[in-house]
Amino acid sequence: MKGIYVIGQNMTELNRYRKELENLYHKHTLILNSIAEGVCGIDKHGNIVFWNPAAERMTGYKAEEAIGKASHDIIHHTKKDGTPYSIDECPIDLAIQDGKTYHISEDIFWKKDGTHFPVSYTVTPVLENGAVVDAVLTFTDITELKKTEEFIRTSEKLSVAGQLAAGIAHEIRNPLTAIKGFIQLLQFELDVKKPYLHIIESEIQRIELILGELLVLAKPQATKFTKSDIGVLLQHVTTLLETQGILHNIQIITKIDPSLPHIECDENGLKQVFINFLKNAMEAMKSGGHIFIEAQKKDEYSVLIRFIDEGCGIPKEQLEKIGKPFFTTKEKGTGLGIMISKKIIEDHGGTMSIMSEENKGTTVEVTLPIRVSASSVLHNSLLSG
Repeated sequence: MKGIYVIGQNMTELNRYRKELENLYHKHTLILNSIAEGVCGIDKHGNIVFWNPAAERMTGYKAEEAIGKASHDIIHHTKKDGTPYSIDECPIDLAIQDGKTYHISEDIFWKKDGTHFPVSYTVTPVLENGAVVDAVLTFTDITELKKTEEFIRTSEKLSVAGQLAAGIAHEIRNPLTAIKGFIQLLQFELDVKKPYLHIIESEIQRIELILGELLVLAKPQATKFTKSDIGVLLQHVTTLLETQGILHNIQIITKIDPSLPHIECDENGLKQVFINFLKNAMEAMKSGGHIFIEAQKKDEYSVLIRFIDEGCGIPKEQLEKIGKPFFTTKEKGTGLGIMISKKIIEDHGGTMSIMSEENKGTTVEVTLPIRVSASSVLHNSLLSG
């Protein structure tokens, strides 16, 4: 041993740089893992190299299932009309091939469980010295966005419908007021014919009530919630329409649970809803038949009411459109009846569903709470104000 050479290097700066790089990597990973959009890293061979938690939540594939796999094995997507992409038009492949960014405003991504959801996504190539080395796919579930857009479109149609309804109602109300006044004057002079005048006045009041209900479209009226016997209310509606049913060879059969509890409701509003359902059922039964009305306690919080007819039914492709403004299956309908009925039921805190099969009839189910929540009452007050 003649000696030892020691070569040293100050590692302070190098360690500091390494620490900064580790912190930077950790920080960027936290950011990518915390954002709501799905983020997927794809290498130039089409294999997945990064898969964030949002991508896991949306697709059902865990990171360990996705990373290392070909993107086509994990990211199953089609065009928004459901047709698949051909090999030479897939935006993910094109971004890697030609180095261009592709943004698709609406497509369909398929989950691991076989269900699907609408997405908006962007594929951005990562370039190094002009060559593509990776690509980043970011995607967003736009289910709620599509619902919002549909709500806005429906609201616009509802606004137009409200303006039309208000104009029509006011135009008819003016002559009705004059007619009603003159009938009241005639009652003092025509003692013999007074019963006829009372009938005429009663019918005019009924027309005024209908016009008032029509104005709900333009400005929702303040609803008056009281404890009511839903069974008695249904019997009143049945009595009102059973004569019309007899004329069309239709029999209305009621099956009302005698222990049905009283519920908090606006009687006039629910009468309008039930009359609308019965009239729709009658119009669907050109050859006569039976309409069944069932009412029972669903649970300790709500009651269930069914209207079942033996009519022509509603085609499956039209069923999901029922309740939208101006959509109707009737030749001279406006499509506003079901829409108003649905709104009244929702104002009560209830729900409505329609089940139908072509040529086999239709069932309308209404669930109403026994007690209306304070939030529903507040909502109605704000609307009427």
